[in-house]
Amino acid sequence: MFIVPFTHKSKLLNNIHVTTFQILTIGGSALWNEASSNPSELLHSNGIYVLSKPVKIKDLYLCHVDTTKTQMSDFYNWNEISIDDQDTFCWRTFYAFGKEDDYHSWLPIPEQPTIGKYNYKDMFDMILSSVRT
Repeated sequence: MFIVPFTHKSKLLNNIHVTTFQILTIGGSALWNEASSNPSELLHSNGIYVLSKPVKIKDLYLCHVDTTKTQMSDFYNWNEISIDDQDTFCWRTFYAFGKEDDYHSWLPIPEQPTIGKYNYKDMFDMILSSVRT
């Protein structure tokens, strides 16, 4: 199973919705693959706290991270690691801009490339689905 710790924010700036997604990746392009039946416990043991129970969609556990309890600065950001690094856990941040709360509407996330085996659009649609349930 893939464990996908993420953050999601959307706010209105000058009548444009800015949507921010952060995903904890390996090297910026791979998903965390772990044979764990309890992703919350695994995350907690690594200093990552979730806001709610992980949501299982397909072969993913989507884990909404509590950024007030999790020391986000304890982890690398994607721009802090080498472009060739394929081993370091890092937060990768994505921005989308649009009308209303719809990141598809104006300057959307491209469908390619992919993160793991999922294209970005599908990954973010699954994240939004998990946040809204």
